[in-house]
Amino acid sequence: MNKQFKTYKVQIKVLSSVVTPFHADTIFGTICWGIALLEGQDKIGEFLNLYKYKETIPLVISDGLFDGYLPCPIFEPLSLKKSEDLINNVIGGDNPSEKIKRIQKLKQFKNIKYLPIEYFNKNKELFSQDKLSEDYLRGQIKESQLTKDDYILKTSIDRYSGKAMEGRLFHTKEIFYDSKINIYVKLREGSHFDGNWLKKIFSYIEVSGYGADKSVGRGQIKVETIEEKGDLPHCDKPNAFISLSSFVPDRDDPSDGCYIPLLKYGKLGEYYANSSIDKIISGTDERIGNNPFKRPLLMFRAGSTFRLKNDEGIRPYYGRIVENIHWDSEIVHYGLAFPLGIRLEGK
Repeated sequence: MNKQFKTYKVQIKVLSSVVTPFHADTIFGTICWGIALLEGQDKIGEFLNLYKYKETIPLVISDGLFDGYLPCPIFEPLSLKKSEDLINNVIGGDNPSEKIKRIQKLKQFKNIKYLPIEYFNKNKELFSQDKLSEDYLRGQIKESQLTKDDYILKTSIDRYSGKAMEGRLFHTKEIFYDSKINIYVKLREGSHFDGNWLKKIFSYIEVSGYGADKSVGRGQIKVETIEEKGDLPHCDKPNAFISLSSFVPDRDDPSDGCYIPLLKYGKLGEYYANSSIDKIISGTDERIGNNPFKRPLLMFRAGSTFRLKNDEGIRPYYGRIVENIHWDSEIVHYGLAFPLGIRLEGK
């Protein structure tokens, strides 16, 4: 089934601070706006209709990933007994002070969000929490500072006078990237969605900007390369997958796994981002306005790891498109998983 898709790697350089993280659902929404504004409103309707049937899904996309890194697999935390045995095995003797240091270090493993691709290539045939933890204690896995967060102080503006409001200060978090970002995109073969189409869409994103506050200079990017490339680690006999994107599971997806929830408060973009009261429900004359906010949605973070069902090969995607996320029934939310096959210990 994977042969039905070609995988492209989009590498971008972030030129400014970014307010909105490079999550797959937000990138997908930006792509949809590119289709609507470049190809017409009817084309975006046709594009989204393709997601109603699994055999016609045209595009699957990953989160924006740091160049040279992939999300660290999420596993069940080690038990106290396993932690003690692991620490004793690493220090190789009765050294109380060293043991305390290792215990403190092991607690910091939760800060590891990304692993180098080289580590995946070496371990893709046998992953486990035990091995990850041991490699971390031995210094083979290290924390990487790939972004810097800054908090910008702002003041609220009076909508009527256009002046700053006294005593209404607030701050926003902005992210500065020290690494290039890779976005992996699967495009269905045999359609007009190809490399040239992808370049056109990302050229729009390059010009328009990405995410919140792009109108004031945030989210400025430069597309470095877009090429068909299969440089992701490949496991010959996977029995599990790691999601390279945040996603919403479908009812027939594997359920034996570990994940970290991600609560999303989605907001519409472009001219849909403005609030106004000019929508009237026919039959009731209820004035509901243009609400730019989607309903809250619980997703799984990138790195969530699930075992495949018995005798099932890895699919090109998991998850689903979420409907009824907004009062406007035509608006949907992207929730597909971009899977990377690995082999886990046991079973």
